[in-house]
Amino acid sequence: MGSAVFALIVNTVVALLFAATFTTFALSNARFRRVLWLGLAYAIGALTPGSELLVRFTDTPQIFMATSSGSFVLAFYATAVALMKFHRRSVPWLTFGALTLASFTLRWTIWNGQRDDLQYEWLYQLPFAMAMLVCAATLWQVSRRTVLDRILTIVFLIASAHFLIKPLLAHWYGSGSTAKAYAESLYALLSQSATGILLIAIGLLLILMVVRAMLSDAQQESEIDALSQLLNRRGFVRRANGLIANAVRLRSKVALVMFDLDHFKHINDTYGHGVGDGFIEAFSEILRLCSPPGALIARLGGEEFAVMLVSHDVAVARLFGESVRAHLVNLELEQCRDVRITVSAGLAVDHAPIELQDLMRQADAALYDAKSRGRNRLCIARARNTTASAAS
Repeated sequence: MGSAVFALIVNTVVALLFAATFTTFALSNARFRRVLWLGLAYAIGALTPGSELLVRFTDTPQIFMATSSGSFVLAFYATAVALMKFHRRSVPWLTFGALTLASFTLRWTIWNGQRDDLQYEWLYQLPFAMAMLVCAATLWQVSRRTVLDRILTIVFLIASAHFLIKPLLAHWYGSGSTAKAYAESLYALLSQSATGILLIAIGLLLILMVVRAMLSDAQQESEIDALSQLLNRRGFVRRANGLIANAVRLRSKVALVMFDLDHFKHINDTYGHGVGDGFIEAFSEILRLCSPPGALIARLGGEEFAVMLVSHDVAVARLFGESVRAHLVNLELEQCRDVRITVSAGLAVDHAPIELQDLMRQADAALYDAKSRGRNRLCIARARNTTASAAS
């Protein structure tokens, strides 16, 4: 078995392994079914080295010559589609389809061209270089351009450039006068090895991209309260510390408003947990509507909620808290229209840096004061141990 044939076998097996990996990712997590497109791209790509292997065992190599180049182009555009799908963007099917058709047309046009001829080899490789360039442009357009995204984009560009260099290697070393001769040539070894290394690098980077997204999704799910769809305490604490660190850089204030639904246990006991859950969901929506952009909104547990604001003074934060209370005045649930609910709030505003626990302690003390003063009001923590009241 020649070294070029060995390289073809390795590339086929590796492509199938990548296809199996992405398919496993997709089938193991319903939220990542779109990763199937990456599995499909590598499955199609595996037809290329597989076809080049079969060429040497048949007397009619034209079929496998066609599937070799055709599957290569199709695999790259399937990768571009996969990138669009993965980042939840609309796929330009017409554009990708036109480019694929143009690639097939070019291959048909040069079908009987002279192998080893520089112009023929360049025209042969051009569709592959263009498809890789499309992958790079697609990723640059749709990704968040993290370090990983930038590296993957660069590798796509390198792969595109390498297809434009391959005609020179074919011209210098000779790609074989026939498809069978190609499978045993030095050029085939160099070509398959270089292409295999680049496609393996792309595959590994794509796996890292998928794993990163799945880990981020899992972390986000663990930090979201199932009923309210707001941050839970764990998610709030992690992100609040980051918000405080950002406030330090901006040299701004941090405001924290703690909310507690009044007599919530009585509502649960009297009308059932279904009604209680309804109020939790409705109040969560009110917080979303009233909160300014960039605010952290969380359900800390039970009927207790928190909203953190950055770059807001006492007057603005107080206005926000009062707007939340005002929205509850006319709130009624369809399943229990005669039940009304109010909320008590405690507000603490301090300059960063400040420990989150200290800020929560201030806001909690103000909330306790609001409840002790008759509920349905917002109290402001003027200092660590004193509060001012804003009654309804």
